[in-house]
Amino acid sequence: MRASGSTLDADCPGPVRMTGNAFRVQSGQLSARLPLRHATAMPTQPLPAGVDPRTPVLIGVGQHLQRTDRGDPELSPAALMTESLRLALTDSGSDSPDALGRSLGWIGAVPALTWRYNDAAREVADSIGADGAITATCAMGGHSPNYLLGAAARAIATGALDVAAITGGEAG
Repeated sequence: MRASGSTLDADCPGPVRMTGNAFRVQSGQLSARLPLRHATAMPTQPLPAGVDPRTPVLIGVGQHLQRTDRGDPELSPAALMTESLRLALTDSGSDSPDALGRSLGWIGAVPALTWRYNDAAREVADSIGADGAITATCAMGGHSPNYLLGAAARAIATGALDVAAITGGEAG
């Protein structure tokens, strides 16, 4: 991936769908131009000497457990993804987790096994107010989370994105 002007040139191998702004490829080589979004609510910390400021860093993690056997309401996978992402945004240490969520430029969603979505990441983006975020998913498989993490890290490292999120959720 590389940035040029206000677009992102994405070259992603394999079966990937980038859906937010809006193109789809089921297999083969993907080349597309995407509008860039830059975060305004990122937590900032001084970098240690010698660390490239474009080094991708995990800033938050979240897990939402649905316990319907204990009376929890039954949530859809997209709702579980949203709740997990909200917890990760809070875990980031940002003074404004909601603003950080709205500033996400890219959201990747691991495909759910039990429900089919046209664009689960878009449902998550809309739920947290990240209206302009590019959304993505990939082929279903055990490597899906790592595949999305790699795509987000490459975009951050090249300067095409400042903040991205990866989420997943499953409901039976």
